[in-house]
Amino acid sequence: MKTKNLFFAFTLVVIFLVGCKKEKEVESLTPEVKTNEATVTSGSVTLSGNVVNENGAAVVTRGFCWSRNPNPELNDSVETAGMGPGEFTNTIGVFTKAETYYFRAFATNAIGTSFGEERSFTSQALPPGDPSISLKQGGAYVSTNTEIIVGNTFLVGINGMKNQFSDNNLSRFKFTVVSYLIPTVFIDSVINTPTFSWESELTFTGIGEAELRFELWDEAGNKVLKNLFITVKEEPGSSVTKFTGIQLGSFNNATGGFFATSTGDVYTPGQLVNSPADQAKIDFLFFKGATNANAIASPDDVSANTILAFQLTAWTERNQTRFNKTNMTVAQFDAIGDKFEFPQFNSSMQTTLANNLSEGEIILFKTEEGKLGLIKIVDLYSRGDVAVIDVVVEE
Repeated sequence: MKTKNLFFAFTLVVIFLVGCKKEKEVESLTPEVKTNEATVTSGSVTLSGNVVNENGAAVVTRGFCWSRNPNPELNDSVETAGMGPGEFTNTIGVFTKAETYYFRAFATNAIGTSFGEERSFTSQALPPGDPSISLKQGGAYVSTNTEIIVGNTFLVGINGMKNQFSDNNLSRFKFTVVSYLIPTVFIDSVINTPTFSWESELTFTGIGEAELRFELWDEAGNKVLKNLFITVKEEPGSSVTKFTGIQLGSFNNATGGFFATSTGDVYTPGQLVNSPADQAKIDFLFFKGATNANAIASPDDVSANTILAFQLTAWTERNQTRFNKTNMTVAQFDAIGDKFEFPQFNSSMQTTLANNLSEGEIILFKTEEGKLGLIKIVDLYSRGDVAVIDVVVEE
């Protein structure tokens, strides 16, 4: 009987002790976390904490909760900083004012969330800075220092913004062109916006160097300057003379077929046969025949000299004009302005005759004087052996 009582008592003690041990383990399963002092710098703050003990369940989230009010919770501002045990940090900002904040480190595992002690810091505001300005880019905008042909129009533009750490709006925009060291203000406007955008087309009518100045101020008087340097150059190439709608007739047509590029005049064979002075003006002639079809020839061309009606063999002055075929299009020819950079004349491919012509064809020629020119075949009449041409020639 005594033996049974001892066994019963021993069993009660064991059960009681085991029960106490389980209750103690449940109370210690949330992580142990500490909050360290914050490190404050201008505009930002680095928070620091430490998971001292995970207490048997892995920490899946850790970080900081912070607020302008004491005793911050997870429903305030939260910054996470990884998982697991050990030291952890997180930098927050940017702060634009000096203010006091409260923060606590926290750590969460499967059982729940623990908080470290509450600490505080006072932020240091970043000093107000200048506004920003940038040149618009892409498309037709000129955004880098460049060369412009005089008379050509180009597009410039800027985007401005107040300093992100400042409450001061943009207050003034100024655009100035400096040429020959003389500044000329084109725009000086009062504004009151956090951002600003402006663009304009510009044209320079003279050659030289120019500086474009774009200036922005904010309400505190802070200013930013952006420069763009433009070199204005003459159009490349030679000055040219244009003749359009020139009608030339073949040897059997009453319309003259001999052309002088120096004057734009058209001559007939009868006007030239006894006039060496006028013969010296002729750079090319037109004819239509069975062998060469529609053709433009130099006065010294062999085929042209076989045509009796032209009487070229009686001339004492026969210019030696030479021709090159080109791949130029009608659109390119029509776009030629007051100056033009002619293609390189290929002497090894030169001919005295440009034959089998077709409408829209462009021929490059070089006169005996060395002047370059272009002939555009505008029209070739099927009857009457007449051609219409446009001519561009160096002055």
